[in-house]
Amino acid sequence: MPSRFTAPTSRPNRPARRAVTASARVLELAPRPDARQTTIPAWQEQAWTFFDQIGEVRYGARYYGNSLSRLRLFVGWRESASEPVVPIDPEDPPTGLPRDQYLLAQSVIARLHSTDGSVSELLRAFGVNLFVSGEGYLVGRIDPETGRERWDYLSVSQVVWHESRWKLRESAGDTPDRFVSLDPEQDVVIRVWQPHPRFANEADAPMRAVLTVCEELLLLSQNVRASALSRIPAGILVIPDTALEGGPDDLDSSGVDGASRADRTMSDLVDHFITPISDPGSASAVVPYLLALDPADVDKVKLIETSRSVDEVAAAQRAELLVRLANGVDLPPEVLTGISNTNHWNAWLIDEQSFRCHMAPAAQLFCSALTEGLVWPTISASGLTPDPRLVVGFDAADLVGHPDRKENAKDGHTAFVISDESYRRALGFGDEDAPDEDEYRRRVARAQGTQALAPVAVGEIDSVVESLRVATGQIAAGETEGAEGAEVVVDESGSGDEPSEVVTGPPPEPVVAAGTPDADRFGDLVGKIDRALVDRLEALASASLRRALERAGARLRSRVSRNQDLKPMLAETGNSDLPSLLGRDAIVAAGLTDEDLLDGTGDDLEDEYLALVGLAQKRIRTYLRDGFGLGESELAALELKQEQDRIAGWGVLSAGLTALATSLLYDPRPGRGVDAVGEFDPTSRVPGVLVRDTLVTAGGGEVGPSSSPGESPLSPVGVRPAGTEPGVVDGAGPAAAPSVQPTSSGLVGGGATVREAAARVGLAQVGFVWDYGNALRATFEPHFELDGERFSGFDDPALENLNDWPATPFLYPGDHDGCLCVERPIFRAVVVSGEVDEDDTEDDDAEGA
Repeated sequence: MPSRFTAPTSRPNRPARRAVTASARVLELAPRPDARQTTIPAWQEQAWTFFDQIGEVRYGARYYGNSLSRLRLFVGWRESASEPVVPIDPEDPPTGLPRDQYLLAQSVIARLHSTDGSVSELLRAFGVNLFVSGEGYLVGRIDPETGRERWDYLSVSQVVWHESRWKLRESAGDTPDRFVSLDPEQDVVIRVWQPHPRFANEADAPMRAVLTVCEELLLLSQNVRASALSRIPAGILVIPDTALEGGPDDLDSSGVDGASRADRTMSDLVDHFITPISDPGSASAVVPYLLALDPADVDKVKLIETSRSVDEVAAAQRAELLVRLANGVDLPPEVLTGISNTNHWNAWLIDEQSFRCHMAPAAQLFCSALTEGLVWPTISASGLTPDPRLVVGFDAADLVGHPDRKENAKDGHTAFVISDESYRRALGFGDEDAPDEDEYRRRVARAQGTQALAPVAVGEIDSVVESLRVATGQIAAGETEGAEGAEVVVDESGSGDEPSEVVTGPPPEPVVAAGTPDADRFGDLVGKIDRALVDRLEALASASLRRALERAGARLRSRVSRNQDLKPMLAETGNSDLPSLLGRDAIVAAGLTDEDLLDGTGDDLEDEYLALVGLAQKRIRTYLRDGFGLGESELAALELKQEQDRIAGWGVLSAGLTALATSLLYDPRPGRGVDAVGEFDPTSRVPGVLVRDTLVTAGGGEVGPSSSPGESPLSPVGVRPAGTEPGVVDGAGPAAAPSVQPTSSGLVGGGATVREAAARVGLAQVGFVWDYGNALRATFEPHFELDGERFSGFDDPALENLNDWPATPFLYPGDHDGCLCVERPIFRAVVVSGEVDEDDTEDDDAEGA
């Protein structure tokens, strides 16, 4: 480790040791007069022997270490010893946070990642050593082979005191002349141990209390093995001596006396039975020995069994010892004995209990060791007094599971709170397992008890889509309806052949009937959907933008990190502030462009956006089908159009985020300018008008200039004036307010696509309700006072602007950059022919709809 703690000659303000669960001590590597030879306690040597020889011990130790390796470490803040450690948000730091000390602490944790495997491998080795011997050493040094800094967690057998110096013994066979000396000026060795309750300077470990059990278990295992091996000489073969003189059939007995033949036969017998032991592949292992005997001697050959079966008492004792071992170590017994007798709920509880009762104290031990052994000394070496509230913490999110995740995912998916992608991930499937569009439609049709859609070939998709448009009267995007009197062809035969009826001339003018509960509920539903989309997307887009700026700063940091002149600045500057601090010239000098830094902006949001908007669109389709009887062909056409709208809406949001990121790259905290007098979210960098623009597009509208203030308020025309780029913020504040009074195409719920589908089931949009929402933001009183106001259009007298700002004659949602208001549509039933009760109509009009 270059320059031990990067400390000066003197060490001012050394932090006082605190009484915490951890025990850590930085070893002084320089020789001292009072240094003495250190030895490893006998019980630790014995514990490591059992780790190597008993599989259950090895499994328990590795389970302990592997569990700890899944923790994530962070620099956190703890107001007092009784409170938990919480992560530090650089954008919203806790009161009193010393930023310079925080950056130093961050750099210390980052240095631990310099070795292969990073902190996870350190935690894994720490867990194994803590389980077996109760202590070990965190060693930071300069690798003599690579010249780079490396960190390891080593056992008590590897860090040895030899010739008045601390040295490393890298393998068991190393002789003292091969020990690696540690540099007192650069290397760091921190002893981390679990203190014994009786003598705090001694280490304690789960294995220490079960050494006798392990020894008995090992002896019993050796006894069982000996019993098994003793069965190899399977008794005594008794053969009459007269039979030995016969020998094999092919034995030539001419010229050989009886004693010689008997010896030869005995030797052959021994070879025949011994050869398979040394050579299991020999023929003797399967071919019987041939021995020619006198018929009178055959009955005299017998085998006397001398082997004994495995001692059942010993086997039972060994099973009992395994239970004692499982109960004696610092783990739930089920970890060593298995969980075959528990259900999935109990198996999860074992994991939860393991963490809270066994893993959490060990994790705190390691974090406190890092705090007291690395973080605070590094801060002290920089001439600062360490803040005791700045400590290392851990996050167990990747370790502690949740019970019945699949069931919870199923419930969440049914309740429309998680996406299809999240549901598949919880079940263990990927996006490639999702049904394609054709399969999805067929299965929906089957579920509804109707005839499944026929498979569509790739080359026929366009013609099928066109047929759906004609069948439902839908106009493709970018097309316009024919002039008045143009011929409209409607196929009502259902066969797809020639139309059964041709209707010419304009369609009958719809008449708005009195309000109905179903129509009111539909308006409330789509209004709530639009409200939820605005609030949710504003938060998601803001988070994505922050990540893009952080990523841009990280890319720049990586490119200029070797510039020695910039290192002090890099150490004190966060990623999101780095481009603005260095400036465009420095970025160009580093061979980068704005596009390089911001590449991939918004990519992390695309799936979430498409899933969220798609879920809202699906809910609207379901309500139109179940509540108003929208037919299957109309549903299919609506779903296709909504998909096109959704993709177009993402294009608007993606382009807007890129433009925002470019403008914020060199000024990540711009002033609010004129927006300070309107409504805005002070914690967000994404203006509400960008969120509206993407949802207007996703609802089937267009983002562009209004034709004239006199157009119908329900025309599918956008809400932005010509030449205004959506959502772009410069250093002087947000884009200027539109000077042209807009018309509205509505959002996803009240947009042109849903209005057209609603008209097919007898619903017409006749007005709006102003929805200010409950999002936490700076209040704009003129908008706030309109909350709940019913109006027929955006030139309604109720919306008259009596103020100088914004510069529009009437107020409307989105009339300034930070606005998050929503216009909730009002729907009423439509009667194409027949009489309508005038009194009901007048009453309805009196309501302001």
